[in-house]
Amino acid sequence: MNLLPPEQLAFTTARIQASLADGGTSTGTGYFFEFPHLSEANTTIPLLVTNKHVVDGATTITFHMSRADASGNPMVGTFVQLQMTDF
Repeated sequence: MNLLPPEQLAFTTARIQASLADGGTSTGTGYFFEFPHLSEANTTIPLLVTNKHVVDGATTITFHMSRADASGNPMVGTFVQLQMTDF
């Protein structure tokens, strides 16, 4: 699947929903970044980068990410959710 650059951006971001300690919620986005591993050549560490205000005070964070098929092509309209409570 050949995607144009603007289409590719849709599959390099994740929606982030946070449940806050005060009972409120926060929603934002994050983007994926590959950080070079300093002690292992040709190795990267995947990161999801967002603004602090999205997750500040959160007790639970849910990430919504697009799925890909076995070839790495995005599966439009299908998502996987990852929830974190211990961070």
